[in-house]
Amino acid sequence: MIDHIVGTPSPSWKRTQVFLVIFFWLWRITWGDARGPRILWIRALNRRLDDFTPWQIIVSTLTAVYAMRNADKLIGLGAPEPLARLYAPSYYRATWINTALDAGFATAMHIRQKWLRDICSIIFSVYYIVFANEADEKLRKFRTAPTVEMLRVTWEKTSNPFLQLISHKKPVALYRKILLPRPHSSPYTRPITTCLFYSPRQGLNSSKDPLIALASERDLILDVPGGGFISMGPEHHEERLRSWAVQTGKPVISLEYGKAPEYPYPFAIDEVFDAYRIIVESKGKAIGMAGEDLNIVLSGDSAGGCLATGCVVKIIEHNSLLSDSSSPYPAPTSRPSGPLPLPVAVMLSYPALDFNFTSWMTPSHLKVLREETEADELRQHLKSPSLMRRRSSSFFYSSDDDGACEGWAKELRGAKDHLSHVNPLSMLGQERRSTSPVHQKSWRETFRMGLTSITGTSSVTKRPKLRQSRSQLHLQSQETTTGSFGFTDSSSEEEEEEEEYEPEEHRPIQARIRYHSPASTSPLDHAPNLRNTTNLNESRGREILNGEAQVRLAAEVHKANAEVAKKRRRAAYDRKNAPIGMRLTMTSRSGYFQDRIISPTMMRAMAILYIGPHLNPDFASDYHISPILTPSHILAKFPPLLLQCGEKDPLVDDTIIFAGRVREAKRQRREELREALAKGRGDMDSAELQKLENELESLEVEDDEDGLQMQIFSGWSHGYLQMPSLMPEAQVAIDDLATWIEGVFTTVSP
Repeated sequence: MIDHIVGTPSPSWKRTQVFLVIFFWLWRITWGDARGPRILWIRALNRRLDDFTPWQIIVSTLTAVYAMRNADKLIGLGAPEPLARLYAPSYYRATWINTALDAGFATAMHIRQKWLRDICSIIFSVYYIVFANEADEKLRKFRTAPTVEMLRVTWEKTSNPFLQLISHKKPVALYRKILLPRPHSSPYTRPITTCLFYSPRQGLNSSKDPLIALASERDLILDVPGGGFISMGPEHHEERLRSWAVQTGKPVISLEYGKAPEYPYPFAIDEVFDAYRIIVESKGKAIGMAGEDLNIVLSGDSAGGCLATGCVVKIIEHNSLLSDSSSPYPAPTSRPSGPLPLPVAVMLSYPALDFNFTSWMTPSHLKVLREETEADELRQHLKSPSLMRRRSSSFFYSSDDDGACEGWAKELRGAKDHLSHVNPLSMLGQERRSTSPVHQKSWRETFRMGLTSITGTSSVTKRPKLRQSRSQLHLQSQETTTGSFGFTDSSSEEEEEEEEYEPEEHRPIQARIRYHSPASTSPLDHAPNLRNTTNLNESRGREILNGEAQVRLAAEVHKANAEVAKKRRRAAYDRKNAPIGMRLTMTSRSGYFQDRIISPTMMRAMAILYIGPHLNPDFASDYHISPILTPSHILAKFPPLLLQCGEKDPLVDDTIIFAGRVREAKRQRREELREALAKGRGDMDSAELQKLENELESLEVEDDEDGLQMQIFSGWSHGYLQMPSLMPEAQVAIDDLATWIEGVFTTVSP
């Protein structure tokens, strides 16, 4: 309270207050009257407490304090829970542990001795696991003004020796760090640090020496680990990398690229490009492989996904410059003498592809988002956990049925329709509860319901059924429908009868709108015609004020309200099925601003650190920084792509929009090539004709699903690939990615 009185929030004032309170009460206990002060009934109460043991007094006091701190919850006046129904239960449990660890490690990060800091980090984390609300509040304060050290300490917590003891790292036959030299034409001199994970399968490689088995390999997984561009290396992603090495039997190389702020943009993306170039030009010999043509699957998660995408863009630009020197693309910082082969596939997990932090989605992005959701609704979604079956969103199911299931489009439609919620900032689909949200149960009714669940009898009176939610409205069959909106008169009457039980404050915002503006938004279009306007005379004014006129006007108000209610009910179905992007739509970065893994302040801090002090880029056009802006003629040349992301991830828009842009770019390129070959076969030389035919053939071979696959995991947010120890489903996701990689290698080298 002292800092509030002084008017300056400060940790030092809070610390002073704590010391003063402790000192005061220790002084009263030590030197004060043992019977208590002569105030009201304190001494009488002290005499009555003589009948209780110290244990009873202590436990009763703690219980009373706990009850007082939670009195608002007991009487039903608690604040709403913003995370209710947001995450899947398994993911929320994982973030509970992760938040406690982050809070514990952030609390202990200023302890100087490393051994003591490691111990205290675990002790504090255990405390915050028990007191989860304290962890949320502590981490919120740290993330409000994040520092580089705080971000690195909380994200690199898996390097703690005590956490390593309980982590599930699969053993591999070969693990080593390899330093790669920079190419001769590179302006950088700092060698590239990589980590190699390799576990050859028995039978395929007869040698027991992993180095000898590595020398015969031609397939490679090149991984760019995430970490917000400022932290985390291969050792912090070991669970995933080791799982891929064991399951695929292929070598996995992970890059330890330079992190911001020490190495700002474009150092990291150039380092990824140089590493790819060294490995390709040496045909794998630089890391101990066969020295023959390589098949490389390039992967990246989060910030690593941005760098991996940027590397592919640089390769395409370089190859275009070699074939056409007049191309407008910039040359890479280390320009190879010959063309570089593209990876056989690219795998991006929750990539950060857009640095243009804005609250509202642009019309072009809304168009792509609308097309992707409509396409997802037309696909058949299987309940198989295998990525190879190309199902979309739902990853795990309680049912073992193999029937069709819903995709991610329905959930996204509800998240983007901000006016369909009571809260305009809610990102949850409108799922109205079957019981009335108006009536909040008292403690007595709650106790009765508890007895009901035990005895099997019901003593609580059922409340009237509420109006159906927008997600429950269905178009009636044409034999029973009337009117253009497809609602029967009986259903309208039923809804009209039920609607009165729901107060206005519990209705979605869209259902509360009574005035709909005309198509024109110009104030001049709605200005009154002053020449045709006559002033009310006194007699006319007296007529308005008489009783009959007021009754008539009141009836007109009631009629207008009834018409509004009828139109509102009839428009519910149309709003439910309206395409995404037909109304004001927030980006996922703004919508999921309370994400438990990456907050908006952290994303802004990471962007500032990554760009550095020497650049002021145009975030609306620089596609090397924001790959989501990559021109279509470059996206059309992308290799087969797998994109995956959590449905509640602040970066989910990046994934969906980038996938849609790649699909559209390849479709357009196919049409352009067909048209060019149809019109200019006689005018082209044989070399150019063969080049276009080969490009068209490669695009024709892969359809939209083969060339690009996308998975949106329901109820998940960011960073799930680093949670296999906390969430078993995450390990299944990692294994499925390994299966997809195996399928790619089998396709390119059967």
